[in-house]
Amino acid sequence: MRTQRLSNALLKKSRWLLLKREENLKAEQRFRLRDLLSYNLKTLRAYLLKEAFQQLWDYSSPSWAGKFLDEWCRQTMRSRI
Repeated sequence: MRTQRLSNALLKKSRWLLLKREENLKAEQRFRLRDLLSYNLKTLRAYLLKEAFQQLWDYSSPSWAGKFLDEWCRQTMRSRI
């Protein structure tokens, strides 16, 4: 229960910070995000997976994109989110 309260307090008012793409964050938001990422919360692990998924769109080869997607899915399943 205490862990849940701590995570709720940390994530309060962080919704848009976690939903925005990293390149669209302002300097102050980047510092706050960096501080949030120092905690090992499921929400933050989901954020990191979301950001990693963006790399999929950089592939021009379908086979490389497929390999990336397989690895991303493996990491997602292992994250226990």
